[in-house]
Amino acid sequence: MKKNTINVGILGLGTVGQGTLKILQENKEFIEQKIYPKKIILKKLADKDKTKILPDKKFYKIFTDSAEEIINDPEIDIVVETIGGFEPAKSLIIQDRKTRSYRQ
Repeated sequence: MKKNTINVGILGLGTVGQGTLKILQENKEFIEQKIYPKKIILKKLADKDKTKILPDKKFYKIFTDSAEEIINDPEIDIVVETIGGFEPAKSLIIQDRKTRSYRQ
């Protein structure tokens, strides 16, 4: 059975991460026209700062301070890494690639 959703997780909610979140939300309909009949679902957001202020209250329901929750979630299809600096970003992406390659 084919899946009709593409689940997205974002690692890091600084300037770039929140910009990515904003672009995904503002362009959701346009993106979905290009990938019809699939839908984009923002599944999880992660930032190490538990007090992060998000642009909409609805995002707190999918917010976590654990990047591993996104990396280890088998339902997430796309992981967007927007963490500043080299580490832990590199290690998380390597872990994600290894985890996802075993699922396919």
